Amino acid sequence: MSEHPDRRRLGAVEGRPRPHLPMTTDDRKRLCAMLNADSLDDLVRVACREADEIGIDRLFIVGWYAQQLGPWAIFPHSSTDRVLSSAVEQKLNLGRNHIAADATEDILLSEAAALGFDGMAIVTSQRSLVFHVFWSTNGSQSPSGFRESVVWADLEVALCNFARLEQIRELSHIDTLTNVFNRRYFNHRLSEEVARAARFSRPLALAICDLDRFKALNDTHGHQAGDVILRYIAQALRRSVRAIDIVCRLGGDEFAVLMPDTDAEECGLLSERLRQSVASGGFTLGRRESGGETVDLRLSLGVAVFPRHADRAERLLWCADMALLEAKRSGGNSFVICNPSKIQRGTAL
Repeated sequence: MSEHPDRRRLGAVEGRPRPHLPMTTDDRKRLCAMLNADSLDDLVRVACREADEIGIDRLFIVGWYAQQLGPWAIFPHSSTDRVLSSAVEQKLNLGRNHIAADATEDILLSEAAALGFDGMAIVTSQRSLVFHVFWSTNGSQSPSGFRESVVWADLEVALCNFARLEQIRELSHIDTLTNVFNRRYFNHRLSEEVARAARFSRPLALAICDLDRFKALNDTHGHQAGDVILRYIAQALRRSVRAIDIVCRLGGDEFAVLMPDTDAEECGLLSERLRQSVASGGFTLGRRESGGETVDLRLSLGVAVFPRHADRAERLLWCADMALLEAKRSGGNSFVICNPSKIQRGTAL
């Protein structure tokens, strides 16, 4: 057994001692397994297995972008803990502002106790990707003993490494023209959010947005003006959505908005807000003071809700697209919520 001189612990709470830890063959295997995990789910699976070996009865990891998406992943140690998983997520979503990265040990312990855990720690990255880690012991060690283990040191390193990989992935998921997420990211998140909604028995709304008469605008004002309009629409949508909603550009003048935890009644209000954010913006091509031309922008939306209208991702997207076609047929500048009975009679999947 030899000392590894560069083995630092990326401490979740400033002020804790960061001793050098011994590196064994098993340590190297464990660290490699965590660093090579393809997803956060795989990483947590490895961490849970290792935590079992040192007496951790339950291990939860919740990760989110502090300013962007809200809670985006939570993985229970056991499938029997789904109800508790939902409670943890809801609690953190409400109180994440005061559970900061520099929270004291007493605050972390009290938050952990309130959720039925023995301990809690926070791991932050350079990209504001925050991980909250909860654990409970089986009585074989003290509640704080997990943070002094080699498993925890490896987990901290692996989480920060995962955050860096997410930054690289994010660069491939951004539409360069509008600076919102692109179609590749939308396909990934749609499947992920549908699975998450099914897992926790929650609704998920999807709105497909399309600018009315965009081709005519391009023909009249030119394609550079069209690019300006697309950027304006993207920013208008981003300003109008909630922190947990996801705005993506599907292609051309078509955008999509994923709205987690939104049922059919709520998505009507949100869709109207999205429509008005574009229609009532008073968009002007060029500077107003130099006599720029005011352009009347109109947005049509089609909305579908999981599981009310569809039970899988592909079907949800199709239902929202059919609702968008209905909004277009009715004159545009409106939103239509999916009616599955009409769609099934009129069009085949």
